[in-house]
Amino acid sequence: MVSDSNTFGCRRNWIAICLLLGLIFAAYGNTPDASWHLDDYASVTNDPRLHLKDLTVDSLWQATLSFIRTPRDARPLSRLTFAVNWYFGRDNPSGYHLVNISIHALTAVFLFLTIVDLLKSAHITGTLNNYKYRIAVLSALLWSLNPIQTQAVTYIVQRMTALAAMFYILGIFLYIKARTSGILLKRAFLLLGCIFCFIFAVSSKENAATLPLALVLVEFMFFRDLSRTRTRNCFFGTLIAVGLALCGLGAWIFFKGDLTGLLDYNFRYFSPLERLLTEPRVVLQYLSQIFYPVPTRLSIEHDIVVSRTLFDPWTTLPAIILVLFFIGFALLNVKKRPLLSFAILFFFLTHLIESSIIGLELVFEHRNYLPSLFIFAPVAAGIIRLLDSYREKNKVVCRAVIACVILIIAGFGTGTYIRNLAWKTEKSLWEDAVTKAPNSGRAWHNLALSHYVPTGQFEKAMVLFRKALTLEKNNTHQESIIYSNMAAVFYYRRNYQEAARYWTRALNRQRNNPEVEYLLCLALTKMGNYEAACKHLDRLSGEHPAKTKVLNLRGVLAVFQGNYREALSYFGICLKLDRQTAAALVNAGAACSLGGHFQKGDWFFKTYLAQHANDRLALLWLANNAMMQGDLLRSESYLNRLLRIRPVKDLISWVGSLENQILYKDTLIIPEVDSRIRARIEKMRNSGISAQNPQH
Repeated sequence: MVSDSNTFGCRRNWIAICLLLGLIFAAYGNTPDASWHLDDYASVTNDPRLHLKDLTVDSLWQATLSFIRTPRDARPLSRLTFAVNWYFGRDNPSGYHLVNISIHALTAVFLFLTIVDLLKSAHITGTLNNYKYRIAVLSALLWSLNPIQTQAVTYIVQRMTALAAMFYILGIFLYIKARTSGILLKRAFLLLGCIFCFIFAVSSKENAATLPLALVLVEFMFFRDLSRTRTRNCFFGTLIAVGLALCGLGAWIFFKGDLTGLLDYNFRYFSPLERLLTEPRVVLQYLSQIFYPVPTRLSIEHDIVVSRTLFDPWTTLPAIILVLFFIGFALLNVKKRPLLSFAILFFFLTHLIESSIIGLELVFEHRNYLPSLFIFAPVAAGIIRLLDSYREKNKVVCRAVIACVILIIAGFGTGTYIRNLAWKTEKSLWEDAVTKAPNSGRAWHNLALSHYVPTGQFEKAMVLFRKALTLEKNNTHQESIIYSNMAAVFYYRRNYQEAARYWTRALNRQRNNPEVEYLLCLALTKMGNYEAACKHLDRLSGEHPAKTKVLNLRGVLAVFQGNYREALSYFGICLKLDRQTAAALVNAGAACSLGGHFQKGDWFFKTYLAQHANDRLALLWLANNAMMQGDLLRSESYLNRLLRIRPVKDLISWVGSLENQILYKDTLIIPEVDSRIRARIEKMRNSGISAQNPQH
């Protein structure tokens, strides 16, 4: 028989692992149907740096490490997995979900193995040691099937959280193996693996930086004899030193200023002190959700009242006292109840980064994914002890307890499946959010933006936008964002005057926002207010991160004003900055054609078509250019090519949106071309022809 010390040769381990994997994949069986949400777009689908075309070393480097500009960019391992996902499945979310579920399952497996090895410790005796496998598998099941974990698993971008937790628990597992190994070389390799796990975890998400402190807890509470006064003094001395160092760092940052950017409160409605006062209430809410995780209590958004003082709201001081009580209780019982004390201290330790004074939002459920890893270990130990005590005394009670445990596990799994239904679409997620957090302006705003705007229900969207303006905001920029999105609706509906008015409001709410100011320029341009647009663009030329956009629009304004040479100079600068600038190529061609240089205009259009085959707008301009030269046959040829590109219904939609093309006006595209293309599409629609691109 294989010894228990052989982790992957133990039959009981494999039975437990198979049980875990089977139940996890069953509970998350409906997850692959869930859509993209929130930060998924900015972090994956709209980030061209991750859109790999090959798996070369250079491509992988570009995707992960070459553009570290924001904290999220500084998570290279997570970015690498997204990039590889994109290479194999592009924007199909199913593949991303399968990877996320697999990471979650692996984390549960290593959690099970880690708890088994912790309970083999010489300081764990009696029932806990005898029933270590049952305790470990029950603990891992309660953690992995808990519905609160859905936000870390089903929300695709939170792979960052899940991946960090997987390497975190693997690091602890390898440390324990190294600690119990009697072979020096093996111990060295295991410790090296632990170091790599720490690097990989932090490269996935920064909250894994607490791993060394967690290993200190493991060392003292499971491998040192805390009954010895010297060991106990060393343990408490270490905790005090760490605590003082953290307090000193916090005080230094608070009084001297943040040099890391982690305490950016410029756009928050609360201060670092107010966040620090609020988080004990938030953490206690997390605990209640972990132990009572019914789907009706879980949401992407929560209404949280900020604690302004110790007594406002009145629950602030009791929450702080209760948190301190839990920590004090754990410290006083490190010798007597090491598993319980470890679970409590680990929970608060791993909440230290995201639930302290760092300038993050107040509450998100995925922040419990790592802290809750060991939270069910003492619960499982208590249940097993209860079963052990009643096994011989009262078999009825014993069976009742077993039935309750089975029902709880089934309830957790079912709750996870039900909770994942809310993640299926943008509409379902945000309708769920507005029901559970009706005072959250972001919930109403995101429901309008993610569902009603894309589906063309603009009146409904505007009602929700206006409602969002009257409710609580998550940050000082949110009002500006709402006004900007309202302006975008007006712009799409060609009400450029209202669009300009709302973008002006957005700019007044958030000064020095180059993107909003650029959008305002678009509306002013469509209104014909070229002078005002030029003033904004001149100011933006040195500020806007996408300088080519500003220069391109400046060139468009010159076209509208008949200054074709000036326009070409702007488009030329754009092309020098980026030879692939699509808009500049087409617009340069338009400027040449309108200036009477038809052959040069054709060259720009054809150059663009060589890079973007069968682009409709370029073909339309070529047809227009040919018509202006009196070449009806060539104009018809380009129109025929344009009409063969897409199904008729897509062309109708495209023609309808032409008015919003910044360089499309009746004065530029001659009426004959415009009327011909609309007439031809109408004829094709009436005859039932569905033009398709022959390459498809």
